[in-house]
Amino acid sequence: GDCHTHPKVLLYELKYMRAVQLSSAQRVLAMECDYLAPLQDLRLQLGSAPQWWLDSRCLARISLCLEHEKYVVIDGFLQEVEWRALRREAQQLNESGHMEPGRRKGTSHNMDVEEDLMNRDDRPYKWTMLDDNMAYCGDGDVRAPSVRLDTTARDALVHALKSGAPGVRPSIAGRLARVDLREKAMVTVYRASSRGRYQQHVDSHDAKFRCLSTLLYFNEGWQAGDGGENRLFKEGAFSTRVKADTAPLANRLLMFWADDECPHEVLHTRRDRYASTIWYAD
Repeated sequence: GDCHTHPKVLLYELKYMRAVQLSSAQRVLAMECDYLAPLQDLRLQLGSAPQWWLDSRCLARISLCLEHEKYVVIDGFLQEVEWRALRREAQQLNESGHMEPGRRKGTSHNMDVEEDLMNRDDRPYKWTMLDDNMAYCGDGDVRAPSVRLDTTARDALVHALKSGAPGVRPSIAGRLARVDLREKAMVTVYRASSRGRYQQHVDSHDAKFRCLSTLLYFNEGWQAGDGGENRLFKEGAFSTRVKADTAPLANRLLMFWADDECPHEVLHTRRDRYASTIWYAD
């Protein structure tokens, strides 16, 4: 209803739709056949054992995907009881008011422009540049005690990649050699009531020390029409060439490099979308 007085948003969306080049069906299929399906075949062979992804064959596939594609998707990352506990705690953080809108933490000049590009007043279904709601949780946070299960697992995987465990590509071990820090888990919800989204960005632009981004999703029964995908672009800030759209499926871990090789965004969601992000840094 504000388009006649504030056309900037409409013009942006029209320009975006015209400029973005989606990944081809052949490219999506190749990614599935070359990396994702073989990794899940190994998971089945290993009986979904705890930390099954530390098997040398799995590490070989994971590190090869990181080397060639700059990202990797690992389904079935945690045991079922673990990710369900994490989801329950994330929902409790949201319902109890412990999550703070991410847009209020920044210093963007867009907070004060007339068009209200940051939706200052949380108007339902109001277009906004970003709409994540977050709570930072450390390993000992009493609000989310299961976070420790998650960080322990992710630490084990990153340590295996960094240390050059059997199967790991040397280039990946080298790239992670100086990674000695882990940030707190950033537990987030993108709400359906505001069509939550987050425009394209690079994770290390405001935090130069970040090296590797890892996201674990908690959304059971997610369908294609629910939105909320992580859209990863090809190399270069403000790239319009899409590399992959990753759905936020329950117990799915997404890992990608935190620099200009992996600009990304979160697409509009039509369901409340829960995730936990942990950055590894040097």
